[in-house]
Amino acid sequence: MLQRLPPQLLRTKQRPVICEVDQEESDDDVDTDVTEPENHTVAVGVVVAVLTLLAVGVVLLVLFKTGCIKCDKGTSVEKFIIKERDSVTLPCSMTNKENLRGTVFDWRKDGLEVFLYVAGSYYGSGREGQDEQYKGRVSHFEEELKDGNASILIRNTQIADSGNYTCVLPHLLPGRTFYSELVVGTSVDKFIVKEGDSVTLPCSMTNKENLRGTVFDWRKDGLEVFLYVAGSYYGNGREGQDEQYKGRVSHFEEELKDGNASILIRNTQIADSGNYTCVIPHLLPGRTFYSELVVGAAPKPSIKTHCETKDGVQLQCEVHGASPKPHVQWQDRAGNIVPAEEPQVSERGGSYDIVLQTTVTKTDHYRCVSTQDEINHQTHAETYVRVHENHGWKFAVGFVVGVVLTLLVVGVVLFVLFKTCRIKRDKAPFSVSPFTHTVNAGLHSRLNVKSYTFTRLRRGYCSGQLGNVPAPSGDEACVIQVLVCGGTVLPDLLVKKLKPRIL
Repeated sequence: MLQRLPPQLLRTKQRPVICEVDQEESDDDVDTDVTEPENHTVAVGVVVAVLTLLAVGVVLLVLFKTGCIKCDKGTSVEKFIIKERDSVTLPCSMTNKENLRGTVFDWRKDGLEVFLYVAGSYYGSGREGQDEQYKGRVSHFEEELKDGNASILIRNTQIADSGNYTCVLPHLLPGRTFYSELVVGTSVDKFIVKEGDSVTLPCSMTNKENLRGTVFDWRKDGLEVFLYVAGSYYGNGREGQDEQYKGRVSHFEEELKDGNASILIRNTQIADSGNYTCVIPHLLPGRTFYSELVVGAAPKPSIKTHCETKDGVQLQCEVHGASPKPHVQWQDRAGNIVPAEEPQVSERGGSYDIVLQTTVTKTDHYRCVSTQDEINHQTHAETYVRVHENHGWKFAVGFVVGVVLTLLVVGVVLFVLFKTCRIKRDKAPFSVSPFTHTVNAGLHSRLNVKSYTFTRLRRGYCSGQLGNVPAPSGDEACVIQVLVCGGTVLPDLLVKKLKPRIL
């Protein structure tokens, strides 16, 4: 007998299940169909998955917008502006220097095949398909492939070479693409002016074709500078000019008939710097003129003088808002460079603030010179500095010199006095009392000498000359030289008990 299932176990969905049968009435399992409640697990899982994907998408979008995640299309677009018939290298290099010899890289320009390399086979070396415009003028750097360099060289450039180039390395995951913009002009004129000056950017037809009923368009890095359409132009009823140039750009109306589409930019600003193009599209092919404008700010330096210290007087030179970046240095009145500390440099939107300090120890005129070679400009500020000299060292030197000279003088005086007294003492006459002396040990005759004088030659030595005395034989006169040393007479004459005294 089957047991009735509780209502809560009934299913809304029919499926075969096995019911338990009372073992007392049957030993068999019985198949039956019952209903089960609807299962929402799958639906909930799907909803959670969708919400998760949406959340991840929102997070990625926020990160992308804030710059934390960037779409990797290789390096940023590099722009090259060159003259016609010049050569140019378009870059495509791997930072990890991966060997590209056995790989593929493809250069194209606006859909045209410029250069294709496939594991050693390339245009100009047995591979077909290169656009006729580039045949014989494009090459790669074979020896640098091993270092990840897939750049190309375009020789003898033509105006038609202008455009946007891509270098694709498809073997990378994801494929890596590098972008370059090439502008080839008949010439690229460069103009350098100071901020606030006016400048004329040329765009003139050599055949002096009348341009009154035509179109010419001036742009700078994508910005609308000036557009002329058969008498209608910016500032004269035509809209679309970039705010930066409103009210500052004009053309030469009277010279349009002579083919002159040049423009005048007044009150130039730092932001006006860049590459300008003048396009005359009605010409076949369309003619483009190129100009590069550099607007420099050349503010005059200012000087601050700080308090004098034991090290000298500190001078501080400040240059604010200069563009392009100036070279700042200190000079004295003679133009000699004065050593200074490392300059403090800060940059804001292409404008530079520079602070340069130095310490001077001499009274002089000092100038801070700011030089901007790019715009051929130099300016300076000057100040006079009086440095109070410290005389303490002079006193010390004078004292030492005085002491030394005094000692020298005293020494000389003492030396002179010593010499003088010694000479006087040495030359003083001496007298001796009568004494008995023996002339030669072998002679027994005795001589009585009442007195004699002698001169002292040097300390401990005396000399003298006796008068005529009887010789031992009594019939000859002789002169005897007496030499006395410490009371001892030399062999000629022995003098005993000689006690000289100063007369």
